[in-house]
Amino acid sequence: MDVTQKLAATREELSFINDQLSTQEESTDVASLKSAVAETPLASAELNNAKETVEGIRRARATVEESILELEAAQGELLEQLLESGTNPDVS
Repeated sequence: MDVTQKLAATREELSFINDQLSTQEESTDVASLKSAVAETPLASAELNNAKETVEGIRRARATVEESILELEAAQGELLEQLLESGTNPDVS
């Protein structure tokens, strides 16, 4: 898999993670309301679990975002090399 393909796949992964994060944040909001209304240990535990899940997804997103930055840098370096060598890259 070349850099362009890896970059596309990683961007797709980021989109998926963002969808997961959005869904989990909504679940956390619901758990927060339940915890506030119910004021039970179970509701508090569910809220804590939901918050931990959101944090885990955010860490995964940060890792993928870093990968995208690295791949974009690698892609830029490859384009510079092509331009320096006088080769006309096939952009398709």
